[in-house]
Amino acid sequence: MMEIAENLDRAELTALERDEHIAEWILLADKQDGVLSQVTTKLSSRGRDGEGRPESGVRLAARELGIDKDDAHRAAKVAGLSDEAKAVAKESEFDDNCSILLKAAKATDDVAFLRAEHDRREAERNRKEAEKFNRDTNGVIALTVADEFAEWIMGRTDLHELPTIISWIQGSKQKDVIAALRKRAA
Repeated sequence: MMEIAENLDRAELTALERDEHIAEWILLADKQDGVLSQVTTKLSSRGRDGEGRPESGVRLAARELGIDKDDAHRAAKVAGLSDEAKAVAKESEFDDNCSILLKAAKATDDVAFLRAEHDRREAERNRKEAEKFNRDTNGVIALTVADEFAEWIMGRTDLHELPTIISWIQGSKQKDVIAALRKRAA
């Protein structure tokens, strides 16, 4: 337990590593509690905590570690992930994401959940990169198209009509102009 306490004090633990240490503490506290409750039961009809029943390993660990009981329960669930799921979590860099680890622990197939979540996040990251690229590229293309369109308009209209055309373009949405052009062409 002293070794676990020292490890928990280190700041470089991932969430998964921290939860594994807390779960180990809970197991040790359960074993310790079992031995102590047998002794105290013989000495008194009351439990160790003076409330009529001994503290569970989770409650005892939470109290001794100074963490919330719910955090201790979560740690026990996350530490219960399969070894393969823990490996996938580390590969996918989810080993420091408490919410993903807990969702994986609650999933029917923890490995499949983590792989699917990794794939989903990778696809989202790729989509955002593509959107950014398209925005940057479309900005350049849009300027080129705008220049060509302006040149085309200037070649077909009189200069005195230009303010009217500009006001029409400013007062319209691109999609409305396109819809009107398609309607007239049909």
